[in-house]
Amino acid sequence: MLGKAIGGMTTSILQGLLLLLAATALGVGPSSIVGLLQILAFMVLISLTFVSIGLAFASRMEDPVAFPIVMNFLIMPLYFLSGALYMTNMVPGWLSFLSRLDPLTYGVDGMRTAILGTSQLSQYPMWLDYAVIGVFTVAMILLGSYLFKKIKA
Repeated sequence: MLGKAIGGMTTSILQGLLLLLAATALGVGPSSIVGLLQILAFMVLISLTFVSIGLAFASRMEDPVAFPIVMNFLIMPLYFLSGALYMTNMVPGWLSFLSRLDPLTYGVDGMRTAILGTSQLSQYPMWLDYAVIGVFTVAMILLGSYLFKKIKA
């Protein structure tokens, strides 16, 4: 399972690096080596988390056609709640509460801080961003590994 997760993570990291390269060409990129390393760390954690979630779900599904539907049903709300499209401190209280429950919110917040090189737009301290997304990543790897072992042959 970990081999499949690392393979999927590698693909998403390469895609993320291409986007980062394009953003840097447009003037929005890491301001230092430390910023670049932080961006890479968040890319690894976020991609490993979502690849592990996908493997966990895929290992329990019997119909491969239903997999993309189920994953979109799960991933899209997490993405919309994460603050990747809008700042979550500008939403109604109930939506802000749901956003704080979304682990991707902390990954997006940390990556935004690392890319911009400032914590002015950050909602949470960097240590909290790393802690939440890190714990969630480990939990998803463990869950994915457990469910992957239980695949019916």
